[in-house]
Amino acid sequence: MENNVKKMIEEAPERCPITGLEKCENYVIDENVVYLPYPPYDAYTLPVYDENDKAFYRTKYDMDDDFREEVEYLCDLADLANHPNLIEIKKFYNIM
Repeated sequence: MENNVKKMIEEAPERCPITGLEKCENYVIDENVVYLPYPPYDAYTLPVYDENDKAFYRTKYDMDDDFREEVEYLCDLADLANHPNLIEIKKFYNIM
């Protein structure tokens, strides 16, 4: 594994702070660290926060369909009001 890919994987959170999916330690897709459900039919990037929409989006890679990718809406910030990791999520994404 190339050093820059290895470093990128090491620096990414072990779990997605919103979904709790575990990081894939073995590879990246399109230069993105991915998080996998079990069983891993799909792979997901770490969600990104859109400040204008106040929403989170992520890229989904369909691993059964030649890694077809699509950007999908995950949730609004307001949807996370009762999330047990809300404080950590806000810190991670620098949301005031």
